[in-house]
Amino acid sequence: MSKSRISAINIAFLYVGTLMGAGFASGREIWQFFGVFDAKSYLAILLITLLFMLFGTMTVKISEAIHTTDLGKIILPFKNSRLENFFGYVFAVMLFIAYIVMTAAGGALFQEQFGLHRVFGGLLLMLMVIATTLGGFERISKNFKYIIPVLLGIVFLVCFAILFRELPPSGLFPVRMVSPLTPTWYVSAAIYISYNMLAGIPILANCTYNAKTFKAALTGAVLGGLILGLAAFVMNLAMLTDAGLTSASVLPILALSGKLSGGVRWIYAVLLLFAVYASATSNFYGATTKIKEGKRKKGLILLACVTGFLLSLFGFADIIAFVLPFQGYCGLLFLVAMTIHFIRIMIDERKNKAKTIEKEERDMETKERFQFSGGIKRMTAGSGGEALLISGTDKTALIDAGMAYCGEALVKNIKKELGERPLDYVILTHTHYDHVGGLPYLRRAWPDLVSFGAYHGKRILEKDSALKQIKILSEVAWGKYLTLEKAPEVLLDGLKIDHAICEKDVISLGDKELHVFETPGHTSCSLTYLLEPEKILFPSETSGVYTGSGRMIPGMLKSYRETVNAIEKCRKINAEHIIGAHYGQVWELDTEAYWDLAEATVTDNMKFILEKKKDGASFEEILEEYTNEFWIDMVANEQPKEAFLLNAQLMIHNILKEFQ
Repeated sequence: MSKSRISAINIAFLYVGTLMGAGFASGREIWQFFGVFDAKSYLAILLITLLFMLFGTMTVKISEAIHTTDLGKIILPFKNSRLENFFGYVFAVMLFIAYIVMTAAGGALFQEQFGLHRVFGGLLLMLMVIATTLGGFERISKNFKYIIPVLLGIVFLVCFAILFRELPPSGLFPVRMVSPLTPTWYVSAAIYISYNMLAGIPILANCTYNAKTFKAALTGAVLGGLILGLAAFVMNLAMLTDAGLTSASVLPILALSGKLSGGVRWIYAVLLLFAVYASATSNFYGATTKIKEGKRKKGLILLACVTGFLLSLFGFADIIAFVLPFQGYCGLLFLVAMTIHFIRIMIDERKNKAKTIEKEERDMETKERFQFSGGIKRMTAGSGGEALLISGTDKTALIDAGMAYCGEALVKNIKKELGERPLDYVILTHTHYDHVGGLPYLRRAWPDLVSFGAYHGKRILEKDSALKQIKILSEVAWGKYLTLEKAPEVLLDGLKIDHAICEKDVISLGDKELHVFETPGHTSCSLTYLLEPEKILFPSETSGVYTGSGRMIPGMLKSYRETVNAIEKCRKINAEHIIGAHYGQVWELDTEAYWDLAEATVTDNMKFILEKKKDGASFEEILEEYTNEFWIDMVANEQPKEAFLLNAQLMIHNILKEFQ
């Protein structure tokens, strides 16, 4: 699955950019919510800094845990589709209110900077928003990683200049009008956080999905909260140098910048205007996504835009003082619900961790799954892809080659086991990246090595598109398992099948033979091997991935019917031992029970998908439910989430198509 992968610093800027609209950048919000409390304003700013970091990390954690970016699902501590949909419309209303605030800010900016009545600024901003929205506007948040550093830099430079230069006082008497809706500094801090996080939650949820790593998402949330708090602190310091001018001005930082020079004020006004336009457009466009498609949509968009403009004429300062606090009180309910959800997830994780420990203790009492029959050795050099060595009297063979990120370590493991003896064959069960990625590294060590695989697999590895996909997923795995910011160049030279094999072919190793069985269902090129005379079967992933404790993850991607046929074929082989894909030797089940479980698993999985479809679930909803069901610890250890979702999408698509 291709997606842009965002670093921690970019996430921080997206978080800051979403919340740093005109109210923040102009200083109006900072003064109204904090500055009016004088010395106690710093306690309030410290509190909101901690809360920005706390709720930011909570959002990231919940989004990662339940694999969603939906606001309703993140907030609600329980599943209820009607309430989730209700929250979607509530969120649209909140975005519309944000548009009103930004339109009012545009009017205030024109009035203060150009001396024009605020109706002209609001009207111009409204027309710009209409033109952009009707033209198919893409969210400006994509550009925040470039815009926000500049905006922050100007804010800090202007504020530091105000602080450290001896500027003449305005002589105005400070008037600290505390809003009746935010009577104390701590109530003000809570309200400020609640209405801001309504915009922050969805952007952080999307950042979590697109982050390089989960750690990057958490770091970005913490860093973004810290930057917001630091900016609020510095702006508050600057505004308190002339509390009279600050309290008298609708846009305090803009007014204070005028004391530095007219040029500085113009620069700040331009940046502020851009922030107003970007924030107004992105918020309004987000609100209009809840309007149903149809002939009336454009008319409703125009009506909503004009209505928001008319409401903005109440004035920027009044909206900041009364509308945003009211919105904040509503937001408090959402944050309380989200906190309950977060606590529930943490409790569930602790329970799951306890279950995992209990399972590991049980496993220690039985034979280790990597202690194989028949002298087979595990050469695997990292999570996510197995590589099993078989040594015959004449030839040596490796079943699968694991992932690219551990290719060099795989070579070392094999050399340590074989000594001076070469690796002769690599025998592939199929051509997915986690089974073939190490092959080029093995060829560098043993140039005469011969690779075996299905005819269809041979054709697949001759396609540039397949090699490109293998490279992309290999890079993702490199980042997941070795936590590198950038993966080294993935080797593709030699990633090919030298000798194509099919049903009933036999690969001789001397005293041992590998008999070939075609078992499509996971892929068209899936092969199963029986090692004779030991009667050890290496089933392809078509049969499923056994996870221990009598549970299996379905492996069918291509076809349900082909998968069931392949399982029945494997059952009739009458093997004495089974070495499961990504698992190891299955000691706790006899072979008949193993095949019963495999068949039941794919059948249940097929019914799961079809029942969701019958209940009216969309493709995306089926994918989400499937992920919640099958994205368990062992699966997470064996493959990056991108690969899991790519496989899940393919499987759901094919099942729906097969049974349509």
